[in-house]
Amino acid sequence: MIKKGLTYLKIIVGFLLIFFISKRIGVPNIIDALLKINTIYILLILIVYFVSLVIGSYNVKMLLNHKYKNIRFSSFFKHFFTSNSIGLFLPGKIGDFSISYFLNREHNVKASHSFSAVLIDKLLTLIFVILVALIGILFLFEDLIQDYLIILGIIALAILGILVLIIFGKKLIKIMLGDYYKYYDEISDFFKEILKSQKKILLLNILLTTLRSIILTLVFYLSFMAFGLNIDFIKLFLINSIVIFISLIPISISGLGIREGSAVFFFNKFNIPSAITFNAFILVTIITYIIAVINLIIYNPKMKYKEVKGLTEAKNTSQL
Repeated sequence: MIKKGLTYLKIIVGFLLIFFISKRIGVPNIIDALLKINTIYILLILIVYFVSLVIGSYNVKMLLNHKYKNIRFSSFFKHFFTSNSIGLFLPGKIGDFSISYFLNREHNVKASHSFSAVLIDKLLTLIFVILVALIGILFLFEDLIQDYLIILGIIALAILGILVLIIFGKKLIKIMLGDYYKYYDEISDFFKEILKSQKKILLLNILLTTLRSIILTLVFYLSFMAFGLNIDFIKLFLINSIVIFISLIPISISGLGIREGSAVFFFNKFNIPSAITFNAFILVTIITYIIAVINLIIYNPKMKYKEVKGLTEAKNTSQL
């Protein structure tokens, strides 16, 4: 009951943040910018977004390939896409790990192996986002560092958290996994195996993570273009990483409101109209959720929520 209450509270907080941001920008300004949208870019956004999903899917699959080579990519992508869609609606990104349930049910993949593959991919992505966000702050917002120490504080806490996890990892993981700590040995063994014998795969994962980040930036670039604004791609890439990192603050569902608010704040420093920034980010959010809903209606996954939840108690590491 408490967790459900917190989920509903996060949803309310997200919509309240959107409401206050839109009030501050001015609803007439937002509507005026919205009326000028070039709908052809929506199709382009859809195509590029699907490309990012394909890369994300392959990133996880190749971490499992040395044990499960016989899984067709089309089948794997279906499960990845569905788990990604579920993750937009469930608290703590639980759905991102639901791929473990699907792969175990249809391909007899050990839940601990698929869980580990997703977790490794997310950790590498988190490290990448932190590094790019740091670069973005240092190069684009040097003047804000003294005035907005909270940004550096958040990054410092994230880095400290990773260090603590490395040093005291086993005890913390035991706390996070709770009754499902029984999977720890298998997860730990899979981690060690990847680190020892799959270094090339890890390197390829990092390269593909970089490529996926660039492609996701292209999604937002096209969204800005839809509202008639040709924005600097490199600035967008750096600022988007900062926005992604800040949106990890778990006070709303999937960073709703935090993402849009921080984007408006940072792009405003470069005299980008707040109404266009707000609309560009909201457009991507709406498209993402519509795609997720259509996918879930078509695929209609029959899941046992308790089983999926059991595999995903380590949700604090899964916010990306």
